[in-house]
Amino acid sequence: MKEIYMEKEDAVSPVIATILMVAITVVLAATVYILVSHYTSVGASTPLTASLAVDNEGQNAAGTVFYYNLTITLSTPPNITNMANVHITIGNQPAYLTSSSLSSVASAVSGKSSPIYYLVFNTNGQPVSSYIQSGSTITIISGYSLSGDTISLTYTGYSGTVSTTLP
Repeated sequence: MKEIYMEKEDAVSPVIATILMVAITVVLAATVYILVSHYTSVGASTPLTASLAVDNEGQNAAGTVFYYNLTITLSTPPNITNMANVHITIGNQPAYLTSSSLSSVASAVSGKSSPIYYLVFNTNGQPVSSYIQSGSTITIISGYSLSGDTISLTYTGYSGTVSTTLP
């Protein structure tokens, strides 16, 4: 008895199979990389490179409001554009950004122990509340003397702290 076998090709060609295997491998590798890269980059942030210099200090005639003008010089980042990520502390007490005028803030803190506010003035002396650029002046306003306290500035997303001691 003679049997006749007919060959039937149901599979894909070897070239197509190789291309599919390579494509699947690339997609899997990319997926694993994306999942793992999040864990390896946590905590590896850019250092904050800046300096704070106290330009002058003063108080009102009644001695109930104290002012400290600081100039900030920024290297990294060149400008701070998200003020929600700026944190200024004096000693262990936070200072709060305000967009009010200097006189209204002074009357609000006059003779009080807290809170401490700060205003930002750009390099042209105009008050701003949305960014800090290199050369900006930060004016600290308090109802009591902060002499000898350390002022610290941190910026979320950057590592490190910029600080100076108030005279």
